Amino acid sequence: MILRIHDKEGKANLAIKDNGDCQCIAHRAFYGPLRSDVTCASCGFTSTTHDPCMDISLDLSACNSSQKDFGSKSKFEIFAVVTHSGMLESGHYVMYLHLRNQWYICDDAWITEVGEEIIRASQ
Repeated sequence: MILRIHDKEGKANLAIKDNGDCQCIAHRAFYGPLRSDVTCASCGFTSTTHDPCMDISLDLSACNSSQKDFGSKSKFEIFAVVTHSGMLESGHYVMYLHLRNQWYICDDAWITEVGEEIIRASQ
């Protein structure tokens, strides 16, 4: 969706800043730097990086169109879940991965087997 907005806006407005940043409505609304801080557990040194990030959050809680359109519940298989704990400005991400009928939690440098109930309880 963002790429469609970008393409449509880009054809109508080709204004690009000297630093190469696109000025289309999609980039102005959803683009920005993502700051990441990683602290070494051994020496305590903190490395900070700023990466480009384009993000859009959609509330899908009221989305009932799939059941109406198809007449039955859609079936899908979840193979990964990403969770965030903390605040908007800072926090911690972990990923749960389903591989060969087993769930794993990927937490920084650690990968550990977990039960499905852990994933169902995650937020």
